[in-house]
Amino acid sequence: AGIRILDAYPGWLTKIYEIKQRLLELLNQFKINLLESRMVNDLKSVETASSQIGFPLIAQKVNAAKTKEVVGDYDELLDFLEHGRVFTKDQVWLEKYPENALGIAVDILADGEDCVICGIFEQIEEAGVHFGDAAASFPPYTLSSEVLKRVRESMVNLVGKLRLKGLYSFRFAWKEPDLYLREIWPGLTEMTYLLSEILPFAWPEAAVKALLGIGLQEQNLLEGAEQPTGLSIVKEAVFSFNHFPGIDTVLGPHRRSVGFAVGVDQDFGMAFIKAQLAAGEALPLAGKVYLSIQDEEKRPFLLVAKELFNMGFELLAPEDTADFLRQHQLPCEMVLEPGEGRPDILDRLKNGEVQWIINIAGQRKSLRAEVLLRSTAVARKIPIITTLSGAQALVAGLEGYLNKGLKVH
Repeated sequence: AGIRILDAYPGWLTKIYEIKQRLLELLNQFKINLLESRMVNDLKSVETASSQIGFPLIAQKVNAAKTKEVVGDYDELLDFLEHGRVFTKDQVWLEKYPENALGIAVDILADGEDCVICGIFEQIEEAGVHFGDAAASFPPYTLSSEVLKRVRESMVNLVGKLRLKGLYSFRFAWKEPDLYLREIWPGLTEMTYLLSEILPFAWPEAAVKALLGIGLQEQNLLEGAEQPTGLSIVKEAVFSFNHFPGIDTVLGPHRRSVGFAVGVDQDFGMAFIKAQLAAGEALPLAGKVYLSIQDEEKRPFLLVAKELFNMGFELLAPEDTADFLRQHQLPCEMVLEPGEGRPDILDRLKNGEVQWIINIAGQRKSLRAEVLLRSTAVARKIPIITTLSGAQALVAGLEGYLNKGLKVH
């Protein structure tokens, strides 16, 4: 029909293993790292690679790019690989899971020579969670000005060398003092679309012009794109877990969301609360909170527990978490886990005695009891948080929500 399709990106750019092959020297030049990774095609190479990379790691089937899983030990990896049967039809990419790293997305527009940063977004969940499933903030709410400067400079230098055209989203993990490139996505993201509605820059229109040969300089877009708005914009993912009884709600590298909602406020915490409400999440304002926290997260979670207690929530927890909180002078009722006797936590959920659950299981394979806990919460429409950063953000906003209510801008 003679219709021209504008498509400017090289296909290899979306595959991290090809980026590693083609761009490693260039990335090193700009102090951008890649997570430790290996391509494997038999069990011998799996054993060698996994021991070199270390657990937890992300395993991905190359010919089934959507098949990603976080594995916590060698037995879990063997299960993912079907004990080697997968290699009759596929290769597998193994990559170090970015534990305790901040997720950053940098959306840019390029014309083949110049580029401009549309926005830098901080992922509220940790970097290992798919960006589409994570809440995200613009502007970033914890990243220092030094880190942001480094990100900007690295992006401008890298994109200039790649001579890209159009809109791209570069996803990073930041773990002091290292910046790791995780993936590159071509096209318009939901966050840049939102910014085009708030800032005086029509990014989709500008991208089309760039693809047609109208440069950024000609469009007067090279200066001032990241204007301060005085507002915090928070994107939250929307899920359909309630339509799938028994499903586990823990987030990971494979996208599970079906949409997103947005909250805007002058205060980050309140913007986060608005995003939760817009996404259809129930917000507990009083009552009992059940806390089940893995050992590695107990100490950083302590401040969250104290804030909850100070806001008037009653704390419930399994024995190990309850003992930890009591040792730090926080009253906490011990609740039996499934299989320890009756009434257990599932009975308390079914009886309507729990208004909120914070269940941080980490990236090991979930125990059956934890999966049952989370799926029961979904069935009963009890809000549940599964990451430390998500709990921290919600508590930060909840205090303001309780004291001041919501304001519409």
